[in-house]
Amino acid sequence: MQAKTYDNFSVVEETHWWFRHRRAVTRECMRRARVAEQDGIALDLGCGTGGNLALLAGFGGKVVGVDLSERALSLCAAKREEAVLVRADANEIGRTLVAGSIGLASLFNVLYHSWIKDDGRVLADMHRILEPGGTLVVCEAAFESLRRQRDRLDQGARRYRMGPLGQAIEQAGFEIEYATYFNAIGFAPAWLLARFDHWSGAYRRPLSEAQQDRDLDVSNPWTQAVAHAVCGIERAWLRLGGRLPFGINILIVARKPAGDQVRT
Repeated sequence: MQAKTYDNFSVVEETHWWFRHRRAVTRECMRRARVAEQDGIALDLGCGTGGNLALLAGFGGKVVGVDLSERALSLCAAKREEAVLVRADANEIGRTLVAGSIGLASLFNVLYHSWIKDDGRVLADMHRILEPGGTLVVCEAAFESLRRQRDRLDQGARRYRMGPLGQAIEQAGFEIEYATYFNAIGFAPAWLLARFDHWSGAYRRPLSEAQQDRDLDVSNPWTQAVAHAVCGIERAWLRLGGRLPFGINILIVARKPAGDQVRT
């Protein structure tokens, strides 16, 4: 991503309704999947500026953040002194980390990005580095029909549907414990914004280095509070055991079978 985008993320990811909602949904889905506290290593691959490291820390163990961007890791280090940070390429993570060394791993909008050469290989590498019985959390952008200018700002190359993404995770050797779409409430506005970007030509216009993602604007606390409260309907539904048939994002919690041998 552009350096300016990392700067923006670092400022807003603790307070913006979307990041708060994603963390809450992820925590609830992990609870539904009975992800237990562990004393091993929890890894966030593509950790960015560190917004999800505290979430992983809540499940115990030593937290490790991996990212290719020096700028992102610098911003992350300023906020997450307790985390171990590693600069590495997600495309080579299977060669970077020891097989069977990770207890819990997460991918938050990582497979989505243009620098991922082969999403299936990344998933296979995650299976390799997880210990038998280890957990993988995957959160990705959904539906190509929602693609708009902000995808270009974030260097997003692909969006997913539940079926194909679930199949890719299973083909990598995982068993899916829980899966749902979320941000269903924002689906219609996001679809309309995507259509406007395409109809107006904004999607195809060259991006400037100073261009910012308007979705990250937190200048109005009242708007942020209302948006987070409205999304509470989704969180309540998930707590009751429900799932959502569509949404802006997909959340899948999967497990490496306990009987799988570690491949060195």
